Amino acid sequence: MDLFLSHSSKDRTASETVARVLGDEWGHNVFLDTDPISGIEPGAEWREVLFRELRLCQAIVFLNSEAAQGSHWCHTELVFAIERDKPVLAIDLDAGVAPYKLIDSLQSWPGADREAAARRVAEAIGDRFGANVRPRYNRDREPYPGLRSFEADDEAVFFGRDDEISRVLARVDPTLPDVEGRLVAVVGASGAGKSSLLKAGVLPRLIRGNDWTVVGPFEPTNFPYERFTEALGRHGVDAATLAADGLYRVAERVRAGCVTRLVLVAMTLFTVLLPPWVRRGMR
Repeated sequence: MDLFLSHSSKDRTASETVARVLGDEWGHNVFLDTDPISGIEPGAEWREVLFRELRLCQAIVFLNSEAAQGSHWCHTELVFAIERDKPVLAIDLDAGVAPYKLIDSLQSWPGADREAAARRVAEAIGDRFGANVRPRYNRDREPYPGLRSFEADDEAVFFGRDDEISRVLARVDPTLPDVEGRLVAVVGASGAGKSSLLKAGVLPRLIRGNDWTVVGPFEPTNFPYERFTEALGRHGVDAATLAADGLYRVAERVRAGCVTRLVLVAMTLFTVLLPPWVRRGMR
């Protein structure tokens, strides 16, 4: 999750400790302006960087202290977050420090033990947002792949298909169990975004939910059996075993060896161009 750490420069040591716990231990993408690697670079227009990071973040972690309450920029950052309905999670660095007036209705965490407080915040983020946390945006990756389909690594910039993703997920992973072996097909015109919907929308959410083992996705090409074998190979299945035991038995073994409850075989859909005489016969 993308987090913005709002703090006073006088609390630099505490901010570094909190950022380390949230980032290194819990895997969040934490913006700390003083970080030598991911913070504000020398010579950069620091105001523009701060506002950019505030726009990109999903939540703000505010380190509440006497120094922070006297900071003009901490106040500005909190106002920005509140106006944009961004969640704010506060840690009280000083014993007995009063709640900051802008967020005095929010429960804060005592921060005498910086690491323990940061872990409590991380747990609260998990409880509050769960699998709905937006994935990290890799800023070294192009935000639009051109004519190529979006991949799982592009999930953070894959927008506008939430309704379709929800409908597919409702069919693949229904609230009430359906008959085993059901097939869910995503059908549409060439270029409509079927592959992107599957690879950057549906599959990452299934994987993040920890209930599925995903085989694939793979493109069948002219050799679908071979491509499927290669996909199963990532789960310890070789071609000889598949040929000797058959697809059904191998799939059942893969399924039995998973700690998750189901195995999804994800196939990238492809366009089939039918010759004219076949199309005429289908009318």
